Amino acid sequence: MAKRDDLVATIQGQTFAYDTPVALAASLEAQQIPLIRRWNRLEVRPRARDFDQAIRAEVRDPLWNLCKQWQVGEFIGEDAGSPAQASIHIEQSSFKQFAAGDNPLQPFDDSEPLEYRVERQPLNWSHGDRKMHLDMRLALGRRWRKLLAANGLVAEYAKFVTAYPVDRPDPDDPADADITAHSKVHQRVAMAAGRLMDGAALLAFLERDASHVASAGIAGLDAADATTIDLLGPDFVAWARALVGEPDAQQNGWREERLEYAAEIRTESPGGPAHFEDENLVADEIYDGRLDWYHFDREPPSVQPNPEELTVDPTVFIPSPLEFGGMPHPRWWQFEEGATNFGAIDPATSDIGKLLFLEHVLLYANDWYMFPYTVRAGSNALVRGLTVTNVFGERFWLQASGAKDSENWQGWGLFANSATDDILDNNDRHVTVLPTAPKIQDAQSQEAQMFIRDEMANNVWAIEQHVCTAAGTFARGAELAMETRRYFVDRIGAPVAAAQATDAAYRYDLMTRVPEQWIPFVPVHKDGDNRRTKLQRAAMPRLIEGDPNPPFRIRPRTQLIREGLDQIPREPMFVENEEVPRGGLQVFDGFRRTRWYNGATFIWRGVQKRTGRGEGSSGLAFDELVPKKVQKPVTNAPVPPVGHAPIEVTADPPPTISLAAHPDPVSGWNMEVTSTGHVVTPENASSAHVEGEGHMHLYLNGIKVTRLYERWFHLPALIPGKHEVAVELSANTHAALATGGARISASVEIEQQPVPAHMHPMGEEVVSDPGAPKVTLMVNPDAASGFNLHMLTENFTVSAENAGGAHVPGEGHLHVYINDVKAARVYGEWHYLPKLAGGTHTIKVALFTNDHRPYVKDGTPVESEVEVIVGEGGPAVGGGHVHP
Repeated sequence: MAKRDDLVATIQGQTFAYDTPVALAASLEAQQIPLIRRWNRLEVRPRARDFDQAIRAEVRDPLWNLCKQWQVGEFIGEDAGSPAQASIHIEQSSFKQFAAGDNPLQPFDDSEPLEYRVERQPLNWSHGDRKMHLDMRLALGRRWRKLLAANGLVAEYAKFVTAYPVDRPDPDDPADADITAHSKVHQRVAMAAGRLMDGAALLAFLERDASHVASAGIAGLDAADATTIDLLGPDFVAWARALVGEPDAQQNGWREERLEYAAEIRTESPGGPAHFEDENLVADEIYDGRLDWYHFDREPPSVQPNPEELTVDPTVFIPSPLEFGGMPHPRWWQFEEGATNFGAIDPATSDIGKLLFLEHVLLYANDWYMFPYTVRAGSNALVRGLTVTNVFGERFWLQASGAKDSENWQGWGLFANSATDDILDNNDRHVTVLPTAPKIQDAQSQEAQMFIRDEMANNVWAIEQHVCTAAGTFARGAELAMETRRYFVDRIGAPVAAAQATDAAYRYDLMTRVPEQWIPFVPVHKDGDNRRTKLQRAAMPRLIEGDPNPPFRIRPRTQLIREGLDQIPREPMFVENEEVPRGGLQVFDGFRRTRWYNGATFIWRGVQKRTGRGEGSSGLAFDELVPKKVQKPVTNAPVPPVGHAPIEVTADPPPTISLAAHPDPVSGWNMEVTSTGHVVTPENASSAHVEGEGHMHLYLNGIKVTRLYERWFHLPALIPGKHEVAVELSANTHAALATGGARISASVEIEQQPVPAHMHPMGEEVVSDPGAPKVTLMVNPDAASGFNLHMLTENFTVSAENAGGAHVPGEGHLHVYINDVKAARVYGEWHYLPKLAGGTHTIKVALFTNDHRPYVKDGTPVESEVEVIVGEGGPAVGGGHVHP
């Protein structure tokens, strides 16, 4: 027996110092010293160089694992048994009836995708008397020619060209101004006139009456050829209708007053008894290009059913535990797969979906079982419940959560269709499976309108951004509007009596003009209601000074807002006030294509809408006193000199220069400068004169704006009104070049319209090696003033013509920033930067896509920057660096 005496311990007849390790170990073994055992940590100790045994993670102490299971509560028993067998009770009701929009119900047919039946829009082959879609008319004509050639009748094609011609537009007829005012459209139509066949005219003739045959009205056909041609008619119609699907009068689901689609689906048979599983599905807000179960709300059937007993045999199955990637293991010591890390999800407190998902996968994942059950596409399945038998032989009848509290207004389901006011049961147990296409290809939109609110004018404007022309091409609405106005201005000519000049400081404007592509929608009272309003399409007058005729009402060009104009008699178009929010709307249409389960291809024209870019102002005002100094008069006076005497050129022929102004799709103007006999040499700017070398100067309303080195230059948006933009050739010394005493210059008059608020598309264009775009900036101080920026790009194409258009990989333009503030949009390698204030400045250039999104590589914008120091002694270029 051990005995303790101060600092001496006697253990088994031997005496040890108490504080020695041997005495302490012996005391612990004899449990002479009361203590609580504790370990801060357990550390492994390598005993060999081979890790094979270590990585096997062998369990050396099963008791340790049992202890850990006890610590986490795995030994706490539950009075429950695992499911051994279950039977599911589901009843399916196929869709029986379908209606698009407010049209009557028709038998449901799943041989076509549901999007095709709901979204397809008519093509509107004509706007009034104007034939549209020349490209498709010619395509139909080519198809008819192929059919004739396949039957040895290609010689008869000329007779059909005569019978179904493409009308030749008359430049002197104002009714043809929508064609002749636009050179590109006029060229296409004039090229086809008298040479090619209008296949759509033949198609319309054959479909107008079932008795019509293709040979009718064609002179010079013998009987045998006429019979063969008549047999080709049905094949031609079938091919044309398979090309692009169009709805008939009772199949158009578009509601123009809501700018949305609507549809209704019924599961009850027409005139038959309703069943317990029957429900009507109604969707009245389809606009985003997708169609799924969440677009539909539930309505009760027209005939209220009586609850009836189960009439179908339940499906018996063995429940299988639910498993998924990243699922927590039920046992403590099991290693979990780390590819899926649910712990990295950081949801907000209002993100109900993520919170429910995390609670399910992290806490209750091993409590779920699954059974695959096939539900027919185009049906509504009612889950009545489950019969579950556990391992103890107990049977339970399980229903969906909340099924018994059918009138509880708090009933909610993540994947349940919302109920209308006619249904008190908020706990939906139906599973709706729609026959929709899994993937739809969208072509580039043909027509686009921007609906904006103008609070100053107290109305809504529908701005036609992209318009489909009579030639079948699409163009910018602003460009077509300007060309149309220029046509009528040139047709009228100069006013008979010019306005008398006065010394008055103000002038009186009866009304300001609005761009012709801005179509007004004005508020009007709803029928029988003096408080609520809706929006009605109106028209602005075309006001031209000196026009002796009454002002012409400007009509919309886009099909969407021409609704009712092409009917006889014309019908107004209304839009509900609440459909145009403060942020506005962008509505666009284009062709859509998909394949169905039977291999058939479907193409149709569909409309989509999305949120706009904010409010705008048209500048529309009445009865205004305007200071004369607001608008600088435009004269034909030569550009004033800027301090350098002109240099007479001796070359024969002398250099020439031309200037064209193109409205930018987003804002401002893209100026195109073309010169001959003149080489632009930015590296020699501000040096001695060399014949045939130099640069260009740009003037705005007679005031020098900048120096030009490239063919294209972006001019930001100006104040509304007329402006003169001029460009002249200059020598290296900055002196103007002249021939015969006249400066070599060109000018163009532009009319700046009010610019609505705009935002560039969100996102970025991520690129990676190999072939990633790259830019390098070199800053060269100019000998006279400012800096000449030289931007070298790799794997990148500068495209001014496509600025604001669709994205093309490796294509776009450049942005120049001064101290992180955007200074210019650049369309070439060289750009002149005027003199900067004294101090240190950072000049940066970055690459952007056509639709104004930055190119990004490895999370960093593709850009290059250089630091410059501007002091009293002139600029000094500091160290720069390049972002890859």
